[in-house]
Amino acid sequence: LNQDGSIDNTFSNSGIPNNKINEVVILPDDKIIIAGQFTTFGVQNCGRIARLSSNGTIDLSFNSIGVNSSIEELVLQDDGKIIIGTVFADPFGPNRTILDRINADGSLDSSFNTGTGANYLINRMSLQPDGKILIVGGFNKINGIVQNGIARLNSDGSLDTSFHSGSNN
Repeated sequence: LNQDGSIDNTFSNSGIPNNKINEVVILPDDKIIIAGQFTTFGVQNCGRIARLSSNGTIDLSFNSIGVNSSIEELVLQDDGKIIIGTVFADPFGPNRTILDRINADGSLDSSFNTGTGANYLINRMSLQPDGKILIVGGFNKINGIVQNGIARLNSDGSLDTSFHSGSNN
């Protein structure tokens, strides 16, 4: 839509996802990240995450990594990396977790390591000014440590053990 609410006829409708979009993030360069349950956008395979150009066409330069679980939440970091929260563990294969991070080009960021990660769904995430990540969800453990639904991670994905939400046992 345009700012006045009218339809933007310059925005392409050349493709639609084959399933639900859960998250939309506008990037600083006006490109758009969409994520959710879809596996294709138009005729293009995109594994539940895709980047669109500012005119709505799919950006084929984005490495759509093929997440094997619905993406429920995503957060854009200042460095252009994207933190994603999925429904099930191993979204990128063995030894990856419900919470993971991709680089600005869509490739997996192997430097982000949550250990065994959350043991259940992450519903919301928020970035703090210092780069730490607040997470909220149905989990009760992060990396095997009791956290009962709220935790804070360091910018590298490790659990910030200095954060005490009052929910720890």
